[in-house]
Parts: sequence; structure tokens; C-alpha cells
Amino acid sequence: MPKQFKIGQQYNFLKALTYISFIYRQHIANPMVKDKICSSCGKRLIGHGNTTFKCPKCGNTDIGRCDQCRDQSVSYECKKCGFIGP
Repeated sequence: MPKQFKIGQQYNFLKALTYISFIYRQHIANPMVKDKICSSCGKRLIGHGNTTFKCPKCGNTDIGRCDQCRDQSVSYECKKCGFIGP
């Protein structure tokens, strides 16, 4: 005999199913999405305090900076033109 769900249980089940399908679409169905990384240390730029900007010299390359490298003034280098900044 099939189990009967109450209305609240059905809602929670559908909510969880919707969340799982969202995660699948975002991370499994799109594996080629590239995360932005810090140009100095290579850390993924997730959360607050990080920034990305165009190279001051050539203006073509996106440069990413994590909050720690920005705070400590760690130098970065543009991959295209070789510009080195603080």
C-alpha cells in the first residue's frame, strides 16, 4: 500500500526536488563554466572582498584579486602584455 503524505511533507519533498534539479543544472549540466581565480595566488574568487578588473595597460585581460592579496599588496601579472602591478 503506498504511503500517504501530508500536505507539509509533500511541499518539503517538492522543495528538495526543485533544489536538487537546480544544483544539477548549474554544476553537472554546465561543467565547462570557469571560475574566476586570483591572478596572484590562484585561489578561486568566491565571497566578499574579491575584485576583478581589466588590465591597466592593455585593457584586454581580466585580472582577479582575492581579499588577502589585495590587503597584502601582492603583485600580479597580466598574462597577455606582461604588466606587473601592486
